[in-house]
Amino acid sequence: MLAVFFPVSEIWKQILLYRHNGYYDYWYFPFQLCSMPLYLLPVYVMLKEGRLKNVIGTFLMDYGLVAGAAVFLDTSGMFYPIKALTFHSFLWHILMILMSLTIMMERKESYFREATLLFLALALIATVFNCTLPARGLINMFYISPYCDMEQIVFRDIAAFTGQHAIRIIYLAAIIAASWLIDRISRIIRLS
Repeated sequence: MLAVFFPVSEIWKQILLYRHNGYYDYWYFPFQLCSMPLYLLPVYVMLKEGRLKNVIGTFLMDYGLVAGAAVFLDTSGMFYPIKALTFHSFLWHILMILMSLTIMMERKESYFREATLLFLALALIATVFNCTLPARGLINMFYISPYCDMEQIVFRDIAAFTGQHAIRIIYLAAIIAASWLIDRISRIIRLS
């Protein structure tokens, strides 16, 4: 059901934003870490058991839980000029958390290394979007655009000491570390 909800509700969101703004605002282009269930969950549910399904499942479980939960540490980015989209944003992230926990209960094996390679590949794609989309400098996919200062809480304070370029690497490393921790905890839960 979520494999349908995520894409359909994202299309609805993009249409509402376009109508509200009168133009397409690339800031809302759906390629954040939180947007990945939009693309990966439909693939995950259609795949038969096997390595690729396990890699995507591990990614959705570990990285999805980090992305879904972390946004509640600073909810400022979840508010939209349209109240229905603010509701959608909160619902989306709550459903991401529930999706991740559901997959956690289903998965028997972890493919964390491969899921991390998938994360890094998606971060690279986000960087290409950040540098090439027409609104260059006005988008910040994965919050690692070289044209935008770090906005994430804690990391924006660290950036004062490390600089903007180094903080992006630290930020990605922190996501990987948090996802690894989720993976270890889920493995302990499954073994108990």
